[in-house]
Amino acid sequence: MDANLELHVQMIFNIQRPDYSEVVESVLLREFTHPFRCDLWTGERLPEVFYDLRSQQYRTHLTSYEVLN
Repeated sequence: MDANLELHVQMIFNIQRPDYSEVVESVLLREFTHPFRCDLWTGERLPEVFYDLRSQQYRTHLTSYEVLN
């Protein structure tokens, strides 16, 4: 993106909450963001990043599908 200023990048991530984790959403997002920014995306210009908010919901029980598999 730094080499081509006309390039626009959008990325969609599955930032999955570990099963039964009670860690707050802001901590999970920070744990994702730091290595992404420092190790994976080292350019100056950053992509537009999205994630599914449902992946951050607390899980308190197994679904019927998970029990059967």
